[in-house]
Amino acid sequence: MKQLLSIIFIALAVNLFGQTAIVTPATQCSNVTISNITTTSFKVNWTAGSGSRSVVVVRVVGNSNATPSNANMGSYPTGGAYGQSAGSLGSTNYVVDKVIGGTSTTVTGLTPGVNYEAVVYSYNYG
Repeated sequence: MKQLLSIIFIALAVNLFGQTAIVTPATQCSNVTISNITTTSFKVNWTAGSGSRSVVVVRVVGNSNATPSNANMGSYPTGGAYGQSAGSLGSTNYVVDKVIGGTSTTVTGLTPGVNYEAVVYSYNYG
């Protein structure tokens, strides 16, 4: 009975707040490439995963990999600018964009002479 009440409550909460259950994508983004390189920007391209959205993380080459947190996905920035404090994951890792349905973004605000790399994750969000 307790389990049934929990299930009913979850269904009611989902219905009332207009949220859908978040499901981990079966496949992640792949074939990430960087093109259109200038001294302060580049374009990141990828093949979409099975999630409804993609999140782009850029970091200085050689630094440790930090991954975005599901809990913070709603507050990460969009627009492609590197170095925004709201997108900081630590160790020069920054979420630079969240993309719905697209497979590319232009990253700006890079420092000339510094090498960067990009990782793109597929995700679903409420």
